[in-house]
Amino acid sequence: EYTLNLEMDALLGKGGVARRQRNNSLTVPELRRRIARLEKGGKDAGGVRNHLHKRFAQPFSCIVFALLGIPLALEPVRTSGRFRGFVFALILLLAYYVLFSFGQAIGERGGPLQLPALWFANVVFAVLGGFLFWKKQQERELPLVQAANNLYRRLVLIWKAE
Repeated sequence: EYTLNLEMDALLGKGGVARRQRNNSLTVPELRRRIARLEKGGKDAGGVRNHLHKRFAQPFSCIVFALLGIPLALEPVRTSGRFRGFVFALILLLAYYVLFSFGQAIGERGGPLQLPALWFANVVFAVLGGFLFWKKQQERELPLVQAANNLYRRLVLIWKAE
């Protein structure tokens, strides 16, 4: 059994007690109005502004990962490289999460670095994806990828020798 109590007066606008809405439930125009109202009242609107920009930065990461994933997917198929590619993808996701969390922490403080901090992870990974596209167009392998492949081969040889 689930009991749900609704304040119908507040929902229908009949003078009921209006509850404060959380930033997650507000639309973009409502967030902008809240930012303007807070700034007009002389209060800090950094948290609301942070939420507004995060609402656009997080979905944009799908485009960034597509830009990054396409050149990585163009690698020749190797039978032993599937697990290596999975680990590499996990490392990239972890790096993105750390950069995005770092930018979000800086963004919550407000100030002039708020907007660049929230978009920093997307910009870094978009530049990396563009660079990988450029390298793939030239049909060159990155020295870092070659070094990782050599290290992987050495570790496999050491592991098989034991």
